[in-house]
Order: sequence, then C-alpha cells, then structure tokens
Amino acid sequence: MNNGYLIPAISEAERRQAVALAYSIRIHNPEAQVSLVVGELGDIEQWEEEPFDTIIEYPFAYKVNPRSNDWQLWWVTPYENTIVMDSAMIVSCDMQTIWDYCIYTHDIVFPGTIKDFRGDTWGHDERYTWLEKYNIQPMYTAWFFFKKTEDTMDYFKLGDPYMQNYIEVFNLRFEPQHVPKDYENNIMHGVIANDSARTDIVDNNLQYTDMDLVSKMFEERVPRWTDYLNVWVRGNGTVKIQNFANTGILYYKEPDFLTEDIFNGQRNTYRVQTKVLRQV
Repeated sequence: MNNGYLIPAISEAERRQAVALAYSIRIHNPEAQVSLVVGELGDIEQWEEEPFDTIIEYPFAYKVNPRSNDWQLWWVTPYENTIVMDSAMIVSCDMQTIWDYCIYTHDIVFPGTIKDFRGDTWGHDERYTWLEKYNIQPMYTAWFFFKKTEDTMDYFKLGDPYMQNYIEVFNLRFEPQHVPKDYENNIMHGVIANDSARTDIVDNNLQYTDMDLVSKMFEERVPRWTDYLNVWVRGNGTVKIQNFANTGILYYKEPDFLTEDIFNGQRNTYRVQTKVLRQV
C-alpha cells in the first residue's frame, strides 16, 4: 500500500509549522512519506524542502485559510491512503498502529476523542454543545484519514461548494447567534458529514491532544494557553507542557508555541537520527 502524510500550509508561518511537523513525523516514523501542500510553489524557500518527499501546489483556486481547501486534498494526494495533518501539530509517536487500524476499518475517518495536555480525555466539549440543536456532530479535524476511492471522492466533491462558500453555508444553516465569525473546520466537516449521511466517519479509538480545548480552560485568565503554561523541549526533541511530555499527537494551534528551541529540537533530532541511519 502507498501511504503518506499531507500537510496543507499557505503562509510562511504555516510552512514553518509544517516543516517542524514533518521533522517530528520522521523522527518517530523514519520510513514515512510526507508531502507539503502549498498555494504557490514559487513561495517555497530551500530550507523548507528538507523533510518532504514532495511539495505540491493546489490544483484549483485556493483560499488563504489552508483548511478551507480540504476539499481539494482528494485530488492533491499522491497516496492511496492519506493522513492529513494541520500544520500546527507535533507528532511524538510511532504511527504504524494508527495506520493499520485506519486502513483496516475505514475509508474516511476523523478522531472521536480529544485529550488535554495531562492526557485526560474530555467526554464533553462545551465548545460545540450548541450544534445539538441542528443535529450536527462536531468533528475533530486536526488530523484525519482517507483512502482515495470513488466513495470518498463523493465526500470531497460535496466539500467543494460548502468550503468555497462557507460564509453562505454557515449563515443559511445556523441562527445568527451561532454563526462562526471565521471559517471553522470542525464545524464545516460536521455539516458535510451530516449532509452526506455518513454515520461511521468518527471513531473514538482515534485521538489527539487538543490545546485549543485547553485554551478554553484559561480564557478568563489569559488570551492564549501559551501565556499560562510552561513549554520546553528535551534534547531528543520531546516537547513538555508543564511537567507532562507529549507522547502522542499534539495540536497546539497557537503560533507562538513554535519557538526557535522547539523548532530546532525537531530539526536537529531529525538530522542526527538521519545521519545515524545512513551510517548503519
């Protein structure tokens, strides 16, 4: 099977995040195939190329928010089986079990479980309780899996007009007090899944750490979780938040999380490991 990761990124800051993510994936999954998806190939700088097998340009007109281009990923991917990852993530685990599970059980699937930085699972997400009124299930979309099949193509085809016209979709679907101020990928995929009548698209066996959720814990104290919690990186690239090491898939969201120390920790660990593997 031809398996690989897609990381969408448009801005320079997002591409820097994507580079750090690609390093982290390959530290723990040395044989992984990783592709960067961008708006313009001409924007790419040489230092951004190192951890990627391929850098791909969106085939159709794209929007500035990279996740509102998710509908294009079926056509973009060079892989039979794809894991899409938001650029604002760090991977600190061997992903092979996740790959095996997704390929065996699903054609397209999103994680159904999110955790905080302490590893505690959150069963009730107050951010999206209002969606119950519209019979829409919120989706956790920092990463997701799909196979490139005719069946999954239908999902992305529906995503095309929805994501390209998300303002109109949200205004038509929700009452004014519930209309998101900006594009919300979790909500959009929930709408698409609902309208495509997919009932098996969320799996609670799949998870990640969601620091956007953690931000809600401290929103009355500070505007960003990075203003409240201590973050540092070990010599082997492992990221710690407070005294808890990230040992899975971390969605950090806040751009200021990716300090020079954390970026260099991923890059340097990757380079040392790659050098050692080449000598074996």
